[in-house]
Formats: sequence, structure tokens, C-alpha cells
Amino acid sequence: MLLATPRRRRAVYVSCSALIATVSLFAFAQNATAPTQQRARLVLLSAPRSGSTLLVEMLRTHGDVVMHGEPFHEQDLRASRKDGLARNVTVDDEAFRRRRERPQELLDALGRQHANRHVVGFKLFSKHLDWKRLDTFLDWATHLILLRRDDAFAQYVSICLAQASNVWAAYPGSAKHDHVVSVDAALFDTWSKHEAAFVATVERALAKAANPPGVLHLTYERDLCAPHARRNTMRRVERFLGVATGARPDAAHLPIKQHAVDVRDHVSNFEHVARVLPAANASRPCVEARRRLDVRRDVAGVDWLGSTPPEDPRAKAHAAAKAFMRSPHCKEGGPGWL
Repeated sequence: MLLATPRRRRAVYVSCSALIATVSLFAFAQNATAPTQQRARLVLLSAPRSGSTLLVEMLRTHGDVVMHGEPFHEQDLRASRKDGLARNVTVDDEAFRRRRERPQELLDALGRQHANRHVVGFKLFSKHLDWKRLDTFLDWATHLILLRRDDAFAQYVSICLAQASNVWAAYPGSAKHDHVVSVDAALFDTWSKHEAAFVATVERALAKAANPPGVLHLTYERDLCAPHARRNTMRRVERFLGVATGARPDAAHLPIKQHAVDVRDHVSNFEHVARVLPAANASRPCVEARRRLDVRRDVAGVDWLGSTPPEDPRAKAHAAAKAFMRSPHCKEGGPGWL
């Protein structure tokens, strides 16, 4: 057995020290040259009643995503559970107050507070920004989801019904709301042209951008309406964002379809609107079809335009017909709606 002489011990010590120094130097070089992890900055461009709340809530179930609601809404929704800031994120009050004039300040604040997640994002509607500053949002974003609803008439009716009930999302156990609305063809036309113009503005800006974000196109009917489609949709979104599978598109707390039947059944003047609006005639329900309520047919024999009180057996039908005629018009597209 060889004895460990002082000279041999010194040689071993020097060799070990050299090895440790080499490993440390290599690790330092690796860290110095390794790129900083690029966090994804997501903007969900959509419109009311397009499934955007459902998509936001599904993204919030992913552990590597910080998904905010509507930070650029004209109202201060920061504390809203549905539309507010996620994961206890807070932003400077002054930056928030100036969000319309100087959106870059709020964008930078949101981007900094990533909570070590890979993705930070929020949703944006056409009314949330000055369109002249759209480039600011597109420059900030690395990823853009364009979510649209193909059936614009059904979307508009859904907006009208949400305005009538003041309920913009339904969850398991929520109370049911059975409102009826009248649709003004001119207001629908104003609203639909406005939304189409916004999408066209976005597409032109993307085409001209020097470094445009990646874009994923989704539609409510194809990707979100049916529960069985949502899992595939979330897998596509996760691949697009560069994160591992982790979202739970079937989580029990997610919002549910607010109007489980054809929304056109809630339009009192559908017969008239369908004659003047091609979009209404082409509208198709994103649910199992059922017979549309027809005031003239379903309360046959009732003097539904008259003012003479009917006899008792027909009082209920008469009241229903009169209620249809008094149903409110939608505010969207009207004076001051922007």
C-alpha cells in the first residue's frame, strides 16, 4: 500500500483545485452565453360575446400563464375577479390612469410582473384603445390571438341580452335570465361595421409591422362553443405559446354557455329583422336547433296590438304578446356607445 507522502498530497490537492476551477469556469461561461428566457407576451384581440371570458379562464388554469382580464377597459376593473388583474398583480396608479394616452407604461408594468411564469397576457376589445395607438400593443406582443365569432347577428343579440340582464358571464349554479329584446337593424349595422373595421385595421397593421407577433386565429363556433372542442383548442394554444400541456378546459369553475338555446328565440321582432338583415337570415345557432317562438303563431287569436283587456282564459297569452312589443332595444351601436 502506497503511503500518502506530502508531495503526493500536494499533487492531488493541486489536481483537484484545477479540476474545480475548470468546471466553475465552464459553468460560468455557459451561464454568460446562455440566452435569457424569452417570456411570451400575449394579447387576446376579441369582442364581447365571442367566448373571450371562457378562453381567459381556461388560460388561467395553466400554471405557467399570468392572464389578466381587461386592464384597458374604460372603467377601473383591476379588482374584478372576472376582468381584473390576475395572481395578485398590482400596477402603479398613475400608469393605470394614463393607460389610454400612454398605453406603453401599463404594458411595461404588466410585462415586468410575470411571477416567473412564461406567459403574460390580457384581452383587448376595439373600445379599449385609441386605434392610432394599435402599433404600441402589437410591438409589445410576441403572440396575438385573434378570436372572432362568425355569426355576428347571434353575437349582437347576445350583447343585447347581456345588457338587459347586466350579466356578462354565467357559471354553474347561476340564476337563469329569460329576457326578450328588440333588434334595431340600423344599430346592428353600425356595430357590425365598426367591429369589421377594427379587424381590418389590425390585419393592415400586422402586414406593415417590421417584427409582427405570431398570430393564432380562433373562432367561437369552431373552437369554443362545443365543450368537446375546447381540449383540442387549448392544446393548440399551448403549442402556440410554447408551454407544456397544463390548462384544464373542463375545470368545474369555468363559465358556461349563458344562453343554452338559440338566442334568436329572444328577439321579439326577428321576423321583421330577418327581412332587412341578411346576417339575421343567415344566422345559425351554436346549439341544438329548436322551434323559434312566433308571437303571432303561439298566441293565435289574441288581439296582440289592441288595448282591450282580453277575457281571463287568454290573459296570460295577451300579456306575453304585449311584453314582446315592449322589449328594449340594444344600446350597442347607438349614440354614445363608443
